[in-house]
Amino acid sequence: MGTDHLRTKTIRSADAEQSKATGGMIALFPRVHDAQKLVVPGGEPLEELHCTLIYLGEDVRGQDPTELIDYLHYVAGNYGPIDAKIFGSAVFNSSSPDPCVVYLVGGSPDITPLYADLKRFVTERYPAAAEQHDPFHPHITAAYGAGVGMAYEGPVLFDRIGLRFPGADQDFPL
Repeated sequence: MGTDHLRTKTIRSADAEQSKATGGMIALFPRVHDAQKLVVPGGEPLEELHCTLIYLGEDVRGQDPTELIDYLHYVAGNYGPIDAKIFGSAVFNSSSPDPCVVYLVGGSPDITPLYADLKRFVTERYPAAAEQHDPFHPHITAAYGAGVGMAYEGPVLFDRIGLRFPGADQDFPL
């Protein structure tokens, strides 16, 4: 590997760690049994595999997550575990220096309505939140970098919704 590749990977890793420390998101997390099928060598760790529903931004410090936590308690009480299907894989941002390999998630009547409900809530109450990707493409990032082989296709069960927010990380069982 050349030094430019290592330098880019180091900078991306530092940026990712900073975003984890200051950023926020709402995501679906697969049950452990299913997440084990999605892990790829050199990719995201098992406990970090998720399907982002709402990206709140790279730096949410100073915002109060209380209303969001209350709403997620409500949402979790009104949704059960979400059955979906991994139906393929793709490379996002393939022409950038930071491509990622993702599992494509579909086959669920619940994910898109859940996303729409959360987006509406966040837009109304957290106007400083990051703009959401349009259209919404449910996916699970398996690894950063191109050339990672992924062969799993099949069912996945999301058994919790999680809030990642500095000082307020929580999971809510579905």
